Amino acid sequence: MNIKCLITAIALSGFSLAGSATDLGPLTAQPKIQDLTISAPDVTFSTQYLFSLANDAKVSAGATDLSLMLTGITFLGISDFSLKLFNSANGLLATAGVTDHTFRIDDVVLPASNYYFQVSGTTTGVSGGHYSFATVALPSTLPGGETPNVPEPASMGLFAVGLAAIGLMRLRSTRRDHATGNAS
Repeated sequence: MNIKCLITAIALSGFSLAGSATDLGPLTAQPKIQDLTISAPDVTFSTQYLFSLANDAKVSAGATDLSLMLTGITFLGISDFSLKLFNSANGLLATAGVTDHTFRIDDVVLPASNYYFQVSGTTTGVSGGHYSFATVALPSTLPGGETPNVPEPASMGLFAVGLAAIGLMRLRSTRRDHATGNAS
């Protein structure tokens, strides 16, 4: 039984996930989220996340290396981690910047077509590596050519307070009319 485990470990140490691909389908404002765990050390991987755009859109994506280290031993880790955006003809469109193990590509305006993100690296943990990937697409322009505005939470709060005030005034007016016998 130990010999089988040793042979499996040796075979997996040279294992590569170079051709792995996931079709995300049409990208929209609903985020697409993927998690991948590679359960072997020293595995070089490259995963493509294929997507299409029905209309021109601003596309953003992020990938995070979820490392795990205990008592000086790295159980899950990835080196040479990267996130890139390509068109369907394999032309490089964007390379992610990195902040605290998070690789981000923000607000790339793309015409309607087919594209893919590529996440790659090499597992360094004794149990392999793990990462999360997420992407989203928002309309790049409105019919009049304006850029869409995303309201800030404070603006939405003021809007809700205004609606509540209008509703309260209407309720008081209705109650006052009923109390005095006037019909609205």
